[in-house]
Amino acid sequence: MRLRIAGSRTMNAVAVLLAGTAVVASIGVHPAKTQRVVHSDVDLPAPFDNPRVLVDYVDTVFFGTVVAKVGSQALDPHLPETQFRIRVTDVLKGSLGSEVVVNQLGGVRTDTDELVLIEGDPLLTVGKTYFFASRTHPNGSWQTVVNEYGDLPMPDARTQARLRAVFVNAVANPLHYVPPAPQ
Repeated sequence: MRLRIAGSRTMNAVAVLLAGTAVVASIGVHPAKTQRVVHSDVDLPAPFDNPRVLVDYVDTVFFGTVVAKVGSQALDPHLPETQFRIRVTDVLKGSLGSEVVVNQLGGVRTDTDELVLIEGDPLLTVGKTYFFASRTHPNGSWQTVVNEYGDLPMPDARTQARLRAVFVNAVANPLHYVPPAPQ
């Protein structure tokens, strides 16, 4: 996980908090011993390591527990997407029911049986609780999480409470990102 947060004490605290969750996230994937893991990078449209920028970009910010893997598809044959049903426990931004389907870039390619991870972001694990930042798919049937920054595992209630406080503040004070003009 790349963390480029600098400046205020709050942002440095988020960097430490997120770095701790990255360690937990790195052990979340358990591919079959013979399954090849492919890491792929994507260009993110904004510096999502800043919580205020992240909450401005997404439609929903919430905590929830993964109930089940419910599907997999590939709009691009080389980039699988995996859907999970989430029991929503706390909504900080947006409006969600008690359960929602989230879509995560990455998954198993059906043609090669390779596990594709985007930005090293492990697939969600059934039974674990996560922080989610997501955008509503145009068809309205699911929430697509922001890879690397929008699906952070919560190892314990204390971490969740600290991250919740940071994002309650970010939701109240979003920061609209304007990309630099091309040169």
